[in-house]
Amino acid sequence: MKPIKLSELIAALDFDSPEDVGRLDLQEAHFVTVEKWILDALQTGEQEKIAALPQWEIAEKELAQAIFADGGKRYVAGPDPLIFNEVRHAENFIALQTDTAAIDQLGRAIHGRGASRQFKLAAERLGLLKQWIQYRDDAKKKFVIAWAEARNLPYEDNLPPRQP
Repeated sequence: MKPIKLSELIAALDFDSPEDVGRLDLQEAHFVTVEKWILDALQTGEQEKIAALPQWEIAEKELAQAIFADGGKRYVAGPDPLIFNEVRHAENFIALQTDTAAIDQLGRAIHGRGASRQFKLAAERLGLLKQWIQYRDDAKKKFVIAWAEARNLPYEDNLPPRQP
């Protein structure tokens, strides 16, 4: 089995699309996506929908068929963003701050609608955006490494070195 690059694992962690399904291809060691409706049509036996795909979507059809037939051996769901829980990491980042005004502003920004965007805007206003991104990226790296190790999957650290 080829080692999976950490960048591929992070791509899987960051993947968020209601119209597509993402899977890690363990054989080729990369992250792939396929349109959800194609997989749904395979699961419900709607072969006429699949047969009607234009020529340019044949590769996607073949990938969907491979994922459907695989049973989770070669194509696996990646690290779960709900388990990673970026809000929890933002709360941990806030707890590291010493400036009470920053703690208050970041704490208010992290709740409610658009919390992720509001948190980033608050961090930027406070001059903490670079530190937040580094903290979050470090947390993602640790999370995907733990995910790979728990599954005995070899990985390659191809992420850029941490900036001072």
